[in-house]
Amino acid sequence: MKPVHGGNIYDFAEELLDFSSNINPLGPPPGVEELLRDSSALIEKYPDIKYRKLRKKLADWEGVNPDQILVGNGAGELIYLLAELFRGKKAVIPVPTFSEYQAALKSRDCQVKLIQRREEDDFQLPLSRLRQEINKEGAAGTFLCRPNNPDGSLLTRSRLKPLLAEIEYLISDESFWEYLGENNRESLLPFLTEYPGLIILRSLTKFYALPGLRLGYVIASRHLIEKISAFQPPWPVNALAAVAGNLIPDCNDYRRKSLKEFRQARRNFQERLEVLPGIKVYHSRANFFLCRLSADYGEVQLLQERLVSQGFLIRNCASFAGLNNQYFRVAVRKEQDNEKLLTALRAVLKAISEERKSE
Repeated sequence: MKPVHGGNIYDFAEELLDFSSNINPLGPPPGVEELLRDSSALIEKYPDIKYRKLRKKLADWEGVNPDQILVGNGAGELIYLLAELFRGKKAVIPVPTFSEYQAALKSRDCQVKLIQRREEDDFQLPLSRLRQEINKEGAAGTFLCRPNNPDGSLLTRSRLKPLLAEIEYLISDESFWEYLGENNRESLLPFLTEYPGLIILRSLTKFYALPGLRLGYVIASRHLIEKISAFQPPWPVNALAAVAGNLIPDCNDYRRKSLKEFRQARRNFQERLEVLPGIKVYHSRANFFLCRLSADYGEVQLLQERLVSQGFLIRNCASFAGLNNQYFRVAVRKEQDNEKLLTALRAVLKAISEERKSE
C-alpha cells in the first residue's frame, strides 16, 4: 500500500487551514524568497553535480567534513537511498512511525519486522524489545524517527547508545530535531565517529517551511556516503533549492524567533486540547500532537469531514501501522490559527455528541 501523508490539501476544493502538515507556520526564513528571485537565472544552468558549496556550508554547520554529507531531494528520496543498504536483508521497525521507512525497505526486497510502541507507554520506543528482535531476526538494523512521527516521543540518546554497538546500521531520522531547542543534546551526531554504522538524516523543509523545494541531507562516515551516493541519480537537488540551502545555516535569528513562538504556542495549544471532551492528547517533543478520539464520538473520519466543512484539515492517522481509526494528529500553528481550530473542534464534538445521544 502506498503511504499516506499530511499536507494533501489538493484532494479538497475548499480553502483549508492545514493542521495535517508539520511545517513552521512562520514561513520561510527572511531573505529566502528574495534570494530565489535573484537567482532565477540559475534555471538555465545545471547545478554543480557535486554540490560542493552546499555540502561545505552544511558540513561547517554540523562540524563534520564535506565528504560526510550527501544532499538529496528531500528526506523522502534519501530514505529510499538508505534502504538500499538493507537490500535482501532484514530490518526491525517500531510502529507507529513514518510510513516511508517500511515502504522503502520493502521496495528493496528487505524483510521488515514491525514491533509495537505501546499506548500505555505514551508510544515510547520499546528499546529492550527492539534489541531482542534485532538479535532474534538477525536484522541489519532499523530506522528511528527522533522525535517520532506521529506522536512526538523521544528516547534519550544515552539510552540508545548500547544499541549502536549491536547493529550494522541505525538511521536516526532527525527531521524535527530543531524543535528540541538550539542547545539540545539529543542528536546522535556526537556518536558518529565511534559507530561507523550510524547515519543521521536531516530535513531542511519542515522547520524552515520549504517543503516545495525538497531538500534534505545525510551525515555519515565517508565510506557510507560513498556507498549510498552510488545509488543516487545525478543532480538530485535543483539549483534553486541548493541556493536556499546555503542560506539556512546562517538563520540564527529565525531559529530563535521560531523556537520562542513555537514553545508558547505548543504549551497553550496542548492545555486547550486536553480539556476538550472525548480527546486524549499525548506528550510531544515535536511541533505536532497525536490525539485519540473516544469511541463515544465515532471514528476520526467523521471528525475530519466535519472539520473540512468548516475550513480545517487534520491528519487521520488510521494509515499508520500500529494505530487505528480513533487517532488523529494536529500540527502546532500560530496561536490565532490554533484558537480557530479549537473553537471548531469544540463545536463539532458537541454536535456529534448530541447527534449520537438522539439516535
